[in-house]
Amino acid sequence: MFKGVRVNVTAHEYYLLACLMSHTNSAVSTETVAMQVWGYPESTGNKFVDIAVAKLKKNFDDVDCTDIIHQIKSYGYILQKRNL
Repeated sequence: MFKGVRVNVTAHEYYLLACLMSHTNSAVSTETVAMQVWGYPESTGNKFVDIAVAKLKKNFDDVDCTDIIHQIKSYGYILQKRNL
């Protein structure tokens, strides 16, 4: 439950969110995310982390919370804490 709404995520989405939360307000590289969530580095040109983040953000549409995860072009992602 998040803000009183049930948010369903897959196991990988859960680990992805946990990874980003462990680096709240700090940039985390795509390679670091891939290693921590899937156990292997993201290959050049492979966009599985980008796709997974997009799916994770979609799960939070109903709770108006898609704006806390931001992509940092050519690097990775940042989860920015905000007052909820």
